[in-house]
Amino acid sequence: MAMAMENDKTLCDICNEEKLTHLCEGCSKKFCWMDLTEHHQMLTNELRQIDIDYGKFEQRINEKRQNSTKSTRL
Repeated sequence: MAMAMENDKTLCDICNEEKLTHLCEGCSKKFCWMDLTEHHQMLTNELRQIDIDYGKFEQRINEKRQNSTKSTRL
């Protein structure tokens, strides 16, 4: 198994420093370990917000369905 050599370093897309980088398969950018961790946290926060928004949207749809059903019965 080959170990990373000095010439394996590339520029991090966030800090622009030449370091060992890791490719994010989602966005195809390269990040050093510290910035990769930050990038992952940012994506996690965005996904969490999408999940919250989805829940609110689903709740509004269900409320409208219930109101529609109630008005039809009258």
